[in-house]
Amino acid sequence: CDHPSVVAQIPESLGLFVDVNPGMNRTGVPYTEREIILEICRRSGDRLRGIHFYEGHITNLCWETRKKRAFEAYEELFGLLEFLTEHGMRIEELVTSGTPSFTCALDYDGFGGGMFSMGKQNSSVKHRVSPGTVVFSDHRAETQNPGMGLQPAAVLYSRIISHPSPNVVTFDAGSKSLAAEMTPVALVMGHTELLNPLTPSEEHFPFTHSCSRSEVEEKFYIGSGHLLVPSHICPTTNLAEKAIVID
Repeated sequence: CDHPSVVAQIPESLGLFVDVNPGMNRTGVPYTEREIILEICRRSGDRLRGIHFYEGHITNLCWETRKKRAFEAYEELFGLLEFLTEHGMRIEELVTSGTPSFTCALDYDGFGGGMFSMGKQNSSVKHRVSPGTVVFSDHRAETQNPGMGLQPAAVLYSRIISHPSPNVVTFDAGSKSLAAEMTPVALVMGHTELLNPLTPSEEHFPFTHSCSRSEVEEKFYIGSGHLLVPSHICPTTNLAEKAIVID
C-alpha cells in the first residue's frame, strides 16, 4: 500500500505492507515522506504487517560501490523505522532487496541476520530479502553476485540457422523468445569465450566469432543446437509457452 486513501479499499482479511520508495521511483511513498507513511500505518491498524523497501535501482557492478550505496539506503530506512516506532507503530516485518542487492542486505549488521529489535519496547522485527532471479539464476545474477555457485536452471534451446558472413553465426532466437531489455541479451553455454552476442531482432540472434572454418564446421554448423543463458531469466520465462523439465 502506498497511499492512505487505498487502505480502506483493501479487504479486511488481508494484512498490509507499506510500500516505501528508496529512490527507485517505480512504486511506493518516498522514504522522506514520513508523515504519509505514518498515516498509512495508522489507518492500517491491526492489519499492519510491515514495510516493503525495494532498492532495485542499486545495480552497480562494483560490489563495494553497491554495498556502500545500499548501506546508505538502509541507514535512511532505520531512521524511518525509528520514527514510526516512536509514534507507536509496531513493525513486525521488513522486506528488502531483490537480486542486485540482497547480498548487501545479508552483510548489513543492522538487520541482525534476520531478526532485530526496534523501539523502547524492544519489539522484534523480522527481516527478509526477496531476490527472485536466484530461483532459476541467469547471467546477470552471476555477474552481480559472483561466487555464489549457482547454476542456470532455465536455458533456451536454439539452433544455428545461418552463417551470413565468415565471422558471424545466427541463431533462431530473438526478442520473441528472450528478454531483450539489457545487454548482452544472452550467452551461449559452453562457448562464452568463442561467441560474442550482437543485437538480436525478433527471430534472429547473430554472434560474432574468430573461429577457424574447420572449427565452425565442427562446433557451429548450420542446424547445430545450443543452450542460451539469458541475462534476465524472469521475463524470458514469461515468453515461453512450454518448458521441458530435465531431472
